[in-house]
Amino acid sequence: MKKYVMFIMILLLCGCAPKYQLTIDGTNIEEDVFFTIDNSKIVQEEIGPELSLYNADTIDYLKNGNLNAILDNQESIYEKQVTEEGQFTSIHLKYAYQPGEISQSRILNECFENKEITVNKKKITIHLSGHYYCFDEEGGEAEFKVLSKNKVTFANTDYGIFDNEYTWTINDSNKDNVDIHIELSTRSKWLDFAILIIGGIVGIALVVGILVIVQKVSNRDKINEI
Repeated sequence: MKKYVMFIMILLLCGCAPKYQLTIDGTNIEEDVFFTIDNSKIVQEEIGPELSLYNADTIDYLKNGNLNAILDNQESIYEKQVTEEGQFTSIHLKYAYQPGEISQSRILNECFENKEITVNKKKITIHLSGHYYCFDEEGGEAEFKVLSKNKVTFANTDYGIFDNEYTWTINDSNKDNVDIHIELSTRSKWLDFAILIIGGIVGIALVVGILVIVQKVSNRDKINEI
């Protein structure tokens, strides 16, 4: 348990603008976490609480150990990519959740005070609020992003309709009152548009067909009159 707590704390207290990303496709949700470790800060012993996070054993576990994505599920292991770049180590964690499992995400449950996460056949709701626990006391920021082609019915952030990205930034000014809220249909946002286009085409075809039939009937009546 100690190693798990240290993993979560290092993940979001690394002072390197960690990025958390959810990719939503229908009811399928994939979690990606990106962060960097400054290897120059690693110490060989736990000299004090302020250094215990960068103890060599803890960092080794973070780089090489099996990290669980879901609360109370030892089989939910993140896929992990580790890249060494000079004094820095970049780590990318990835996990594909089954429908409904996202509510048990360890990161979301450990780092946010209030959580409303629901997934059903028609709607997905993610609302994270209150205090953000996994924040560096010295400052910095963390990024929370949702990528989806699903139809978004509500999002309390600015976004571009064509880039399918919804982004929130957590920093020292809002860490005590975070408010991340997004609601999505499980259908593609382009489905209604496609239905409208198809409906329009069918409607036009019907109108043209009716006009052609009317014209033929009219021509036939004129011939009969002659």
